[in-house]
Amino acid sequence: MSKLIHKKKEILSNMRVARNAFQLANGLMFAGKKKVNQGMCLVMPVDEDVKFGASVTMFFCFSSMDIIFVNTEFKVVDKVTLKTWVPNYTPKQACKYVIESSKGKFKDVKIGDSVKIEF
Repeated sequence: MSKLIHKKKEILSNMRVARNAFQLANGLMFAGKKKVNQGMCLVMPVDEDVKFGASVTMFFCFSSMDIIFVNTEFKVVDKVTLKTWVPNYTPKQACKYVIESSKGKFKDVKIGDSVKIEF
């Protein structure tokens, strides 16, 4: 399990990490509230920031979610709250990490902020 830290405050303490193709494709689809609250970090399988590979879908997600997109320098480059069944969202800028959790979880995180991910 991993941690997400923002301004020395632990936002997610038991975050799951997705690295393989199956995990990346599924993200938090079909997940219950407990897993959504726990959060998930999708790690893009390339060494640079990507934009289109970091797209997310809310198909088969049963509650709204906050999503932050973080680049290789651990800066938040985009942030969005998506409702259920949104077919596609592509971040405004390229990123390496896509972090999903329950709506409101990232309320204090702003675009341009630095975060720390402890794997």
